[in-house]
Amino acid sequence: MDTALIELLQHLWKSQREESGARQAKIVISAAGFSVTHATGSGLRRQHGMPWGRLSEVIAFRIHHAGQFVTCLGIISKDAGVIVLDATMTGWPDFIGALEVLIPRAVPFKEWHTNLESQPASNTWTTIYETNF
Repeated sequence: MDTALIELLQHLWKSQREESGARQAKIVISAAGFSVTHATGSGLRRQHGMPWGRLSEVIAFRIHHAGQFVTCLGIISKDAGVIVLDATMTGWPDFIGALEVLIPRAVPFKEWHTNLESQPASNTWTTIYETNF
């Protein structure tokens, strides 16, 4: 993986944050997949969703924001769609738990989170899951 992908994911996260005005976002999980809703000035707006079976790659990374690091996941679908989630979103712990259960080949949270947190820079990442086409 090259740094261009991480830079793209970081840019998407920042754009998403600016668009929502840093309002709270919520991850909604089902047996079929997940979706994200963002609060906006006019209420909740549904963003992308993705069926579990469409996941192609999940990448954990950190971004420096407002004086602290935020843990994020870049989720890439088989048709090249991208959703970026972060640890400040409501439903993050449930998503992490569902990822480990529903995607058995995914690297366990304790392992990837420890690896990510041990890295000093915000441009570090670790691959949690990747399909082998």
